[in-house]
Amino acid sequence: MDGASQERRRQGTLPGGHKHSCGSPPVLEVGSYVELADIVAFLTVMNKNRTLLFRGQTSDFRLLPSMYRSSWPANATDDSKGNLDAKRIEYWKSLQRTEQDVVLVLRQHGLPRHRHIEDPQIRYARWAVIQHYELWPTPMLDFSSSLRVAVSFAFGPVPKRKEGYLYVTGTRKLRSDLMPSHHDDAVERSDGVLSIRLNSVCPQSAVRPHLHDGALISLYPIDDEAALDPSRNDFGSRVIAKFKLVDTGAFWTEDFPCHTKAALLPDVDLLHRDLRISLGLQVDD
Repeated sequence: MDGASQERRRQGTLPGGHKHSCGSPPVLEVGSYVELADIVAFLTVMNKNRTLLFRGQTSDFRLLPSMYRSSWPANATDDSKGNLDAKRIEYWKSLQRTEQDVVLVLRQHGLPRHRHIEDPQIRYARWAVIQHYELWPTPMLDFSSSLRVAVSFAFGPVPKRKEGYLYVTGTRKLRSDLMPSHHDDAVERSDGVLSIRLNSVCPQSAVRPHLHDGALISLYPIDDEAALDPSRNDFGSRVIAKFKLVDTGAFWTEDFPCHTKAALLPDVDLLHRDLRISLGLQVDD
């Protein structure tokens, strides 16, 4: 660790002299992965009661789950592809039908210990799968417990960009088992957010969730009223730190390279293929 890093930790400051605080975080510009990792190490120490989660975006837009964006797909320009602002209640009601289709495919793939996926009262596990594979708008937002995965997504993966954004949040409880008999949800009710470890609700054939170290977060608990209110589902207020990442040619190193497209979006993900076929969606070649 260099002298600047040691002094920063001693004083409790982030780069640029910004104090770490619980208020709205400043946007900090970082030009190397090693520097970013050092700052995140500092944040980890300063948030001992939280597991840090990371989200990379190519642009600085609001942290809204797909159900609360303007259109579906999120980048659609044609209203016929899904005007969520006008039809959010219809999309919300139709989500349950998508859940049923997803359960059938997961069972076909031999998901072990699958009761949490099938339980009609536990919709969050199904939402996590649906959201990660972008099958239908959901009240959940993708994060990762892997810093390098999130940063790689911030720069692309295709086409590779020179700038991106990273958002850091924290959870007191990253849940793997959602069965009511196995947990007490007091922590989630207190925080108002549920965090799910994605690979715990996906079979082995789901390549992407296991490679991404994915985690999904959602408002908790959620009912029809909360599910239809975008203002209650904006996770920007839960950001611990926010970074603008700038690559002038030296951001990545030989020891810490950017993940490739093949690593982030592998061609062979049998669950992805079968889910899209089941829902009548286009399957990429």
